[in-house]
Formats: sequence, C-alpha cells, structure tokens
Amino acid sequence: TSGKFHYGALINTQQPSEEGVHDNSLLHEFAQYDSDKYSVRAGHFYGMFGRGLLFSAYENRAIRVDSVLKGAIASGELYGLNTTVFRGTPTEKDTEIDGLDFEYTLGKPATVGFSKLSWDNEWAQSSRLSGNIPHMSYYFEHGIKRSDTDANYDNGKALYGGININYGSFGLSVEGKDYENFI
Repeated sequence: TSGKFHYGALINTQQPSEEGVHDNSLLHEFAQYDSDKYSVRAGHFYGMFGRGLLFSAYENRAIRVDSVLKGAIASGELYGLNTTVFRGTPTEKDTEIDGLDFEYTLGKPATVGFSKLSWDNEWAQSSRLSGNIPHMSYYFEHGIKRSDTDANYDNGKALYGGININYGSFGLSVEGKDYENFI
C-alpha cells in the first residue's frame, strides 16, 4: 500500500496439502486506486449488489467456496448516487459477466437500488427497497432473468422480502422468498 494505490496477492502454499502435494502458486492478485469519491480495481475482486440476489462473489474457506472474478470493477458516489460497474470472468466458468448497480438514499427511512447483470445471451436485473424506521428495518427485492436470443429460454423470477422488528429485549424477524428458475 502506498497512499491511494494498493496491490495485493494471495499465494497458496501447500506444504504438504491434505493430498500430500507440495505447491506454491499465485491464486489472486489486484491493483487498486482509491480516492475520496471513487475506487477502481483491476485483477481479482469480490463484491455484492444489495443482499446478493443478483451478484454475490465471496470466499468461504470453511466450505471451500471461492467465487472470485478476474477483471475490473469501479465504484463511486456522485450527488448521493452510489454506482458500481464491473466486467469479470469467474474462476469456474469461461464467460464474461458485466454488472451494473445503482443505489440512492431517499432521506433517512428508505434506500432504492437497481442492479443488472449480463453474460453470453442472458441477462438478469433486480430492483430493491430497504430502510430503517423506529424499531423496524425492512428489505424487499424483485428480480427477473431473460434471454434475448433463445425463444425456448426458461425465464426466471425472484421475490425476496424481510422485516425485522425490535423493541427493547423483544425481537422478531420475518422473511419470505419465492424463486422460480432464478439460478
């Protein structure tokens, strides 16, 4: 790290691994620039739009999941509009994914967001509403998945909603979801 510029690398060392293999390999690396209003990263990256209905790239070592993407991602804020764009290729799939996310806070009690992903000849998009009011928080998201070129494509839809209520030592969380062909 040097001021606003960052470089990182993940080196996988197996001395020996569970399978008895000795290996030293560079798995992930990135270069990043951060300013007060935006961030740009090239290389490997993780991220999430909203609560992850459309896009959630993460690593969970306990269950050996690593959905890192390799490409470029940029995010920034202008007049309260938070924007993220990326283009990346997942480690496990040979396709490029383009992503776009907007989020805007409508005063204190509500935030709205819109996300879109496209890959090959398919795309998916979602819109969301979240916020906090005294003793309650809420989150709702609706998504669709389509293909512009395949008439026999099995379109998908998703609906997720959650409400958390807390008052003193009382807490209640209610969540519902309906996903149809939304993988």
